[in-house]
Amino acid sequence: MKTIGITYFLTAMISFMYAFFNNPFLLNLTNTFTIFGLILLIIGMFLYLERNGYFDVIGYTFGRVFKYHIKKKTLTPEDKELYSEFHVYINDKAQKRLSRSNAILYVALLDIATSLIINVIWF
Repeated sequence: MKTIGITYFLTAMISFMYAFFNNPFLLNLTNTFTIFGLILLIIGMFLYLERNGYFDVIGYTFGRVFKYHIKKKTLTPEDKELYSEFHVYINDKAQKRLSRSNAILYVALLDIATSLIINVIWF
């Protein structure tokens, strides 16, 4: 909760500083909140997908290609057996993966909601 508050406060302060020096104030305030919200939404969705293993297949594929085509001559029998099957790789990655909060997504949604509220006031 503290991370959400601090991040939202920073985005709000930057939005207010930008809008203060440009006219019309509410239009620029709505635009900056929208831009911050969309950028944070893209970053937050990318992190959410990465934490849930969406990109594991890419990591597995690159690892296998690297092991069998680039390091082909220096592989030991243990290296050849390591992650020989995809489900073993997925299970190992899931155990090593840290669970984190989705604070960036919440701040992005708060910024977009603030933008919509200011937009309703403006029009």
